[in-house]
Amino acid sequence: MKLKTKGVFIYKLNFKISLNTFTKLNRYASSLNLPIQTIVRFILTEQLHSFESDKQTFKSKYEKCKFKQTLGTLEAYGKEKKPKKYSMQVSEYIYNGIYKIKETYETKTNIVINNLLHIGINDKLDSFNINYSYKFNDILPNTKQYAIPLSQQFTYRLEDISKITGIKTNQLISLIIGNYLIEHFSDYDDNMYISDTGKLYTGIW
Repeated sequence: MKLKTKGVFIYKLNFKISLNTFTKLNRYASSLNLPIQTIVRFILTEQLHSFESDKQTFKSKYEKCKFKQTLGTLEAYGKEKKPKKYSMQVSEYIYNGIYKIKETYETKTNIVINNLLHIGINDKLDSFNINYSYKFNDILPNTKQYAIPLSQQFTYRLEDISKITGIKTNQLISLIIGNYLIEHFSDYDDNMYISDTGKLYTGIW
């Protein structure tokens, strides 16, 4: 949806995602102490960049996606759990990129978004081994603030990326640091032990 308010265009995406995808996004977002909407913008931007710059890899992953109706799931008592619905303001880059993929594959916006999130979040969680991880609830939010000195060049670059992704600069810094630590946690943390229940733990994951 493209709206014009006070002479400025606002881009919005309306979509719903499966509870399975939501759970994975929530896991990743909790690890970084960021809202799911920020993670959605981040993953969509990454996948759109892949669509533009690494077409073969993107195509091989995208065409393996098997779309499932984003209907609710039934819990143990037979009560339906509805899928998560979102109406999000996004950057022009994300909006136009989604539309381009939609035209390329002649499909619906909701299918494109679900496929991109499915590819992106699974790539992110490849670094997480469920057998060696804490529960989400054990990762408590950290409200500590840091004043990070940045060069003028890095500041300009962050502002550029913020415009492209629609993500605030402070959240971008959290994403950059968080992703680095996730990808390299074993380089810095060899704290591995077995709990009383026989479960193996390593680092914060």
